[in-house]
Amino acid sequence: MRRVGDRGSSESVDMRGSRVWFAVGAAILAAVAAWGFAPVFRALTAKWSSDPQYSHGYLVPALAGVILYVRRDRLRGAAPTCSPVGLPFIVAGAALYIAGGHLQFDWLSGIALVPLALGLLGILGGGPGFAWGWPAALFLAYMVPLPYQIETGLSLPLRSLATQGSTWLLQLLGLAAVPEGNVILLEHGRVSVAEACSGLSMFLTFFALATVVLIVARPPVLESVAVMVSVPAIAVASNVVRITATGLVANAWGPEVAHDWVHDQAGWFMMPVALALLFLELWMIGRACPVDTAEPKPLAGLLLPAPA
Repeated sequence: MRRVGDRGSSESVDMRGSRVWFAVGAAILAAVAAWGFAPVFRALTAKWSSDPQYSHGYLVPALAGVILYVRRDRLRGAAPTCSPVGLPFIVAGAALYIAGGHLQFDWLSGIALVPLALGLLGILGGGPGFAWGWPAALFLAYMVPLPYQIETGLSLPLRSLATQGSTWLLQLLGLAAVPEGNVILLEHGRVSVAEACSGLSMFLTFFALATVVLIVARPPVLESVAVMVSVPAIAVASNVVRITATGLVANAWGPEVAHDWVHDQAGWFMMPVALALLFLELWMIGRACPVDTAEPKPLAGLLLPAPA
């Protein structure tokens, strides 16, 4: 006759065994997915390394990890489980991957990673896993370079806007600045607003960071809409400030000094400035439009798990 203690011990052993097999199955499935999409990963990293406009791609997986960490409460009390809920997403990802290769459309092959990640979450985590990770999976779309047509359609007007805005600001500061195409002619130098200086990188990176802020901080709807509407303006303004600073140094000490000491360094410096403007905007909206005390206050949920 089996005693109660023996039954409990047997159940715990079975539970440990099921978790081991679940971990083994998850590792095998992840390895197969990584092997199948290895060409996509190589193409993405090559693009991130060679094109300054997409160097932010290296940050996207890390920021997706931040999103998963912040939303970890969704997995509280959930047991490891397998579910077919993710199969349609796996099929969709495979179809996009095959279509991208057949049509020689790299964007399709790259964006296939998003439904693949959604499918893995559903298969390995069931409903709780899908609810936990779907924002992080969708966020991975930021690491895929834009199609050429969309990239060109954004880059050209952003480049022109950066040139005109920087020229106006330099003139406002008292310098003799004249735009000539995408070159700003100064009294003692010149600044070329190259394609890499169009601000597309700042535009995309700041959109990604703003998305993380909204997911993590969970501000009210009004603030979320205001942030997404203002992101392009803040990104363009930050790029204009960077080019203007480059022009000031180029006029005073020459274009070589401006490029070596200001142009590249200012690109890194302007992102914290843009984020500071974003948080200032959230604070001002929160003060102007206070929410009910029962609702989450602006930025109150930053880096904290959602309430149970």
